[in-house]
Amino acid sequence: MTPERFHASLRAVFSATSGRIKYRLGAKADFTEEERSSPELVLRKLRSLTHLDCSGWVQAVMVHAGLKYFPLGSYHQRTWVEQSWYRLADPEAYKRYALSDAGRMFICFRTQRRGAGGSIRYGHVWLASAGRIYHCRSKLGVVSEPWHVLVSEHTFEVGRPIDETGR
Repeated sequence: MTPERFHASLRAVFSATSGRIKYRLGAKADFTEEERSSPELVLRKLRSLTHLDCSGWVQAVMVHAGLKYFPLGSYHQRTWVEQSWYRLADPEAYKRYALSDAGRMFICFRTQRRGAGGSIRYGHVWLASAGRIYHCRSKLGVVSEPWHVLVSEHTFEVGRPIDETGR
């Protein structure tokens, strides 16, 4: 997949869902095999929905881009991404690229501590490019906001494979 393909999918899915899809924890698109084979069918499915959560929305972008498999749930998404795409180890690199390089897209994760035992869950996932973040968030639904609204603890470049220096 090319960066252009991911960006085109981000624009298409954002356009189809922004201002219309509201946030609901656990809400997913549940794409069929046939829907996964066609960007137009992905958009048709999204137009039939009223709610998604953050990982459901990010999955829709990735499926629209042509990934036959992209897991549901931010925890599972991060696990898959860690094994597939280049991780930015330097938070300052994220700031530089997210602000200035419109040709790159990043998938970002934030952890949240929950429970008396301090167990960690991956609490939010979003996409970032050209100084903006794109996500489905509580109370607002699908939105785009300035990049600094959320601080990423774990950032990966979308579509860029892991190499020897990427770990």
